[in-house]
Amino acid sequence: MMMVEVWFRLRDGRNLCLPRSTQPEPEQALILHLLGWDLTERPPPRIHAKDLPH
Repeated sequence: MMMVEVWFRLRDGRNLCLPRSTQPEPEQALILHLLGWDLTERPPPRIHAKDLPH
C-alpha cells in the first residue's frame, strides 16, 4: 500500500493537495481487518499558500 498526494494548482495560485491511499492487496486487507484498522476514511483535502517552501 502507498499513500500518495495529488497536487493541483488553483486559479488563484494556491495549491490543493488531495491525500489518497492505494487499495490494499487481499493479504494486506486481511491483516488490516485482523488489526481492526479501517482505512476507508480519507484525510481531508488541504489548501496551501501560493508559494510553498522547497
